[in-house]
Amino acid sequence: MASFHPDADLLLRYSAGTCGAALQLAISSHLALCNECAYAVQRLDAISGMAISEAQPTLVSKKCLQQIFDRCKTPVTAQPAAQVTDTYPAPLSGLISQNPLKWESRGKDIQQAILLKEQSGTVAYMMKIRKGAEIPEHNHRGDEFVLILEGSMIDQRGATLRGDFVTTDAAFTHKPRAGDDADCVCLVVATGGVKFTKGLLRVLNVLPWQ
Repeated sequence: MASFHPDADLLLRYSAGTCGAALQLAISSHLALCNECAYAVQRLDAISGMAISEAQPTLVSKKCLQQIFDRCKTPVTAQPAAQVTDTYPAPLSGLISQNPLKWESRGKDIQQAILLKEQSGTVAYMMKIRKGAEIPEHNHRGDEFVLILEGSMIDQRGATLRGDFVTTDAAFTHKPRAGDDADCVCLVVATGGVKFTKGLLRVLNVLPWQ
């Protein structure tokens, strides 16, 4: 059972469909692993449905109606069911089945594979950290959302395990490390890059981490 979850605002944005594609991927993947949050979103969806059913009808133009009808006529190509693996929940597995991961080295202990990029600059990527390895101390130029998929990651907040969804804002400085038992595999959504805070690594702050 997950110990770290998206906050109420994130779940509300997800239910309303107002979060971007990257965050939607991360939250839907968390929901596949967390019954508690999945139930919360079901309740939010039900409340939204009630609000819509009680809303007053609004007249729309004939042109708008025609556009809706035209879209309804557009054929939809059925996609094969995504294969769910022991590591990847269904929403993520479906994306990876269509776009295989291309891992790239980010140092001797870290690998990264970009999943998608939004026009806003938000990036979703997979990250793999060798067991026992540590990421140098850093903070962020925006918000970071991490979903643990395999192994564990540890910082001053404690250990995060499979299914945990951890939110980190720009004010938080940490030096996370992978647990000693297994490599840590996680899905990361970042609205800005990483900013290293100590030593010679600070010269890398002029380079994009994603």
